[in-house]
Amino acid sequence: ATEEEFDLSRLRASGRRLMEVGRVCLLPEHRGSLAMHRLWQGLAALVEARRIDILIGLASLPGERPEAMREMLACLRRDRLAPETMRPLSRRPVPMDPEPDAPIDRRAAILAMPPLLKAYLRLGARVGEGGYHDPDFRCIDVCVVLEAEGIGERERAIHGGARPA
Repeated sequence: ATEEEFDLSRLRASGRRLMEVGRVCLLPEHRGSLAMHRLWQGLAALVEARRIDILIGLASLPGERPEAMREMLACLRRDRLAPETMRPLSRRPVPMDPEPDAPIDRRAAILAMPPLLKAYLRLGARVGEGGYHDPDFRCIDVCVVLEAEGIGERERAIHGGARPA
């Protein structure tokens, strides 16, 4: 669960309605298919029905060596850090930008990101402070924070309809 890896106290203190989205596993032949579309539609329906304000969850970057994903982590921290008042904090921080003045290739960093993380970023997601080394899954997790109201009309139409007024 997200709260095992990240301190969510700032989000909880906001008084906004939170929903955690867990890991989704699809067979490779079904990724990018109608199955994923249906999962997004179901999630959108739950968000609407429960009037969720913020979706949270983990996105995994493959590998266990932060230096191998330095540009991805730095790009996330520099461009997509959640506002301080709602920023989750890693309980065992992996630095996201140990060299803040070092140049990064943003295009290469984004291309290297897992597809699900890129999808969340396209919807306007932000990330928490610090990565979290998950040895069980052999990855570095980042905490994703997505404000439901920030999801654009196009994405709502694709993934489940308009938000009620």
